[in-house]
Amino acid sequence: MKKGCVNRFCRIEKIMSTEPENKIETAEEWKLKGNLLVAASKYQDAIEAYTKAIDLNHKDKHACYGNRSMANLKLNQTVAAVVSFESISES
Repeated sequence: MKKGCVNRFCRIEKIMSTEPENKIETAEEWKLKGNLLVAASKYQDAIEAYTKAIDLNHKDKHACYGNRSMANLKLNQTVAAVVSFESISES
């Protein structure tokens, strides 16, 4: 990522990069990565990204659980989708 780059496209470039220096560190970045992966129909990877956002105590865990549940449904993982959805009320 370019030094001093703060616009949205630079953030997306960092998040989707596989370069070690562009390591994702925040819950918000993991949630954004999950959203981008869903848009690319990479649902299993999105589930993992949303889980990392939840584990890092994302400020909007409800959205992360809901998004993860939707990604599970896209993979026909109904039980996992229900468990994730039920976690919304527990958070």
